[in-house]
Amino acid sequence: MAGNTMDAIKKKMQAMRVAKDAANSKAEQLQQQLMVQTTLNEQVCLLYNSLCVSVCLSASVVNKDLTFKAKVKDLMSEQVEGLL
Repeated sequence: MAGNTMDAIKKKMQAMRVAKDAANSKAEQLQQQLMVQTTLNEQVCLLYNSLCVSVCLSASVVNKDLTFKAKVKDLMSEQVEGLL
C-alpha cells in the first residue's frame, strides 16, 4: 500500500512539473508577444504624432493662405469702392 501511495505522489509531482513547464512556456510566449505589441504601439504612436504635426502645419499654411486672400479681397474691395 505504501508503494501505491508513493507511486501516486510521484505521478502527481510529475503532472505538476509538466503543468509548471507548460505555464512557464506560455508565460514566455506571452512576454514575447507583449514586447512585439509594445514595439508596434510605439511605432504607431510615432507615426500618429508625425501625421498630427503634418496636419497642423498644413492647416496653418491653409489658414495663412485664406487670411492672405481675405486681406487681398478687402484691399481690392476698398480700392473698387474708392473708384466709385
